[in-house]
Amino acid sequence: MKKTIFLAAMLLSVVSTSFADEPYWAMNIAAGFDFFGTTPHEMDNIRAYRSSNQYLYGSHDKMAVSYYFSFMPEYYLLNQISVSTGLRLTNTKSKYESDYDYFYYKIKEDGYNTYYQKVRSFSQTSTYVGIPLEFRFTIRGNGRPTPYIRGGMVFNFHLTTATKTNLYRDDPGGDPVSLPDADKFVLPIYAAVGCQVGHKKSVSLEFTFPYILPGCSMSGFQECDDLGGGFRLTYQFAKNKIKE
Repeated sequence: MKKTIFLAAMLLSVVSTSFADEPYWAMNIAAGFDFFGTTPHEMDNIRAYRSSNQYLYGSHDKMAVSYYFSFMPEYYLLNQISVSTGLRLTNTKSKYESDYDYFYYKIKEDGYNTYYQKVRSFSQTSTYVGIPLEFRFTIRGNGRPTPYIRGGMVFNFHLTTATKTNLYRDDPGGDPVSLPDADKFVLPIYAAVGCQVGHKKSVSLEFTFPYILPGCSMSGFQECDDLGGGFRLTYQFAKNKIKE
C-alpha cells in the first residue's frame, strides 16, 4: 500500500511539473526531404527488350523523393509536449527506367499491327498541398542541444502531376505516352528524432522516418512500400512569448 501511494505521488509530481507556467504559441517554418523505396505498378503496355542472345532486359524504378516546405504554428500546452498543424506543400519526384538502353511502350494496336515506342525512362513530379498534424516531446533543459522526438501525419491532397518521357535516341517519336496520375489523397505517417540548437533553441535539426500506408501512391507508376528516411530543418520564432 505504501509503495502504491509513493508511486502515485511521484506520478502526480511529474504531471504537475510538466504543465507550462505560461503556455505559449510559436511559429515554425520548415523545409526538408524524404525518400522511399518503391515497387512499380504492373503495366501491360510495357515490354522488355530481348537481346540477340535471348537475354531479357527488364525495367526498374528509382526511389521516390519528396521535397516539402511547411508553415506551422505550434502550441506548448505542457513544458515538454506540444502540438502543431498548418500547411505543407510537397513535390514528389519518381522515375522508371530501363536496365538496358530502352524498353518498349505500346502506344496503340491497329488490326494485326502493334505499335511501340522505345523509351529510356519515365519521370513524374506530383504536387500536393497537405495539412500536417504533429506532436513533439521535448526534453526541456538548460543545456544545448536539447533532444526531442516527434510523431505526426500529413493529410495530402493532389494538385498537379507532370510526366516526362525520355525516348531512345533513334525513336522518331509519335503518339504521346499516357500514364496515370498519382493518388488524389495520400496519408503519410512519420516519426522523427532531433535536437534544438542555436540562440533560444530556435533551430531544430531532425532525422525523419516516413511511411506511406499500403495502397497509396504519390506516383502514377509506383508505390512507396518501405519505411523511408529523410531530414528536416525548422526555424521557430515565438509569437506571444520569448522562449526560455
